[in-house]
Amino acid sequence: MSSPRANETRLLFFLRWTARITGALSVAMLFLFMFGEESGSWSRITGSQAIGMLFFPLGLMSGLILGWQEEKWGGLVAVVSVAAFYVVYGLILNGSLQLGWWFLVFAGPGFPFLLYGLLYTSDTNKFHIRGHPRRSV
Repeated sequence: MSSPRANETRLLFFLRWTARITGALSVAMLFLFMFGEESGSWSRITGSQAIGMLFFPLGLMSGLILGWQEEKWGGLVAVVSVAAFYVVYGLILNGSLQLGWWFLVFAGPGFPFLLYGLLYTSDTNKFHIRGHPRRSV
């Protein structure tokens, strides 16, 4: 599990495990935020807040968990969920994209998952960097 995959370079191995470790920390912290409050706080969530929660934290956490098995799709779900949170909850429901930068901190692990998924291909003996295939030895 913690050894390199077939045709995986050291850089890609490091990228995959960086995404996994930071993703696990992000999910754990979000769980603490969600369930560490008083038990009655869930009843005070408004409709627009519930819509926002579908994207952040639920969509983000789903993507980061999916990223452990399917890096490209997990990273895509995580990144798109946070972008949708800013657009739907921020711009459409609240009229502003100024929601703060810390949402992006939690979404940070989605980017290495996505990058890894785009660079690593297990179907062939190649991996792609900047559009140029290179054979692994």
